[in-house]
Amino acid sequence: MRDSPNLSLQCKCDGEKGAPKKVTAFGCRNGGFAFCDGGMDDFHCRDGTVLTRLDLLRNKLDGYGGCICKDGYRPYCKSTGGPPKCPDGSDLDLSMGLPGEYYTHCKVFKEGDKPNPK
Repeated sequence: MRDSPNLSLQCKCDGEKGAPKKVTAFGCRNGGFAFCDGGMDDFHCRDGTVLTRLDLLRNKLDGYGGCICKDGYRPYCKSTGGPPKCPDGSDLDLSMGLPGEYYTHCKVFKEGDKPNPK
């Protein structure tokens, strides 16, 4: 899903002194959103459905807000067979924050599970 440059989020409130703070609320210890490195068509459900950022936004705005994949399993990066990575290449740390219900409200792949593309 990395269809934009390496995105690492920082913010600074008006009148706040010091360096901007890293936005870690999406599960990336050094800030930002987790993405797939294989481009815009790399984020998939196990059934082969390709997910875009627009799909993720629609999932939330349509009020569904749960797992975006119909089979209830977390989407994955087709290029690696694994979860999306943070902008610095690290793994998501769900104790830092949650990327979104589209991902966190899904069942986790067990080791040895294979996607079932169409």
